[in-house]
Amino acid sequence: MRDAAGAPLAGATVIARSLETGAERSILSDREGRYRLELLTPGPWSVVARLGGDPPGQTLVAHIVLQQALNLDLSISAALTESVTVTAEAPVLDAQRTGGELSIRQSEVADLPLAGRQLTDLALLDSSVRPTAPADFYGERGTAFVLNGQSGRANSFLVDGLDNNDLTSNTTLNAPFSTQVIREFKVLTH
Repeated sequence: MRDAAGAPLAGATVIARSLETGAERSILSDREGRYRLELLTPGPWSVVARLGGDPPGQTLVAHIVLQQALNLDLSISAALTESVTVTAEAPVLDAQRTGGELSIRQSEVADLPLAGRQLTDLALLDSSVRPTAPADFYGERGTAFVLNGQSGRANSFLVDGLDNNDLTSNTTLNAPFSTQVIREFKVLTH
């Protein structure tokens, strides 16, 4: 968080508003102008900062996805001015993550043709995921698949960060979900 001259702004209010639900989250910047909004739901959010009675700064729109951290540099100017800035940046790469990732959003889940609307079939869209032969595993209740040649029993299913592995075969979800309740589906392959 900086002022027009580039100096850090302490005590500025940063407000994030969900463009889908209208939910708002806010926080104050620290003495070095830093702020951190956590646990925002996936989807588009508008972010703006204001300091006291000064006019708010530029509103930025960010699309939040699961397991993502964004750095948004906000600024506040003392005088009301208008400007248009067009910039192009390379996509942000996370050097700490070396594995493959497939991310499917709610709108894509609704549009994809899935036989029987089995949620786990979405994983088959990743080229490193292969279905197993039927009845390869005792007690399977859904499509079992293997990633990168490992056993289907090496898969782990998390729903909102919580373990949801089938305890009988460990090859599918313990509790199945309708594809209509899925906001985002992610396959991590390494």
